[in-house]
Amino acid sequence: QQVNQLGLSNSWEVESAALIGYHTGKNPDHRAMSTLRDKGITNYSHKARPITEEDFTKFDWIFGMDNNNIQELNNMKPSNSTAKIELLGKYDPQGETIIRDPYYVCNSFNRIYPI
Repeated sequence: QQVNQLGLSNSWEVESAALIGYHTGKNPDHRAMSTLRDKGITNYSHKARPITEEDFTKFDWIFGMDNNNIQELNNMKPSNSTAKIELLGKYDPQGETIIRDPYYVCNSFNRIYPI
């Protein structure tokens, strides 16, 4: 495990979870999978799951895509939470802080894939 100049590990554990359980147990959208294949990622496997109370102590960060997500995450956050809740877009070098849901925005799966 390498440590960068800020003293942070270069090894990350990343999971994806939803605010509601509507898609629990389902595979990713076929358009997301197509985008991953186009980028050379062919071994991706994931089933949708809702965020849990344990996530707020297991992870250092929990990212939301828009202000509604952030508000809901903060409302769910237990008192013993250690996770920092932030907009993922805060780290976009082009400054696009709000990430629109690609499920509802036509042809945006390629746009949200990090280059």
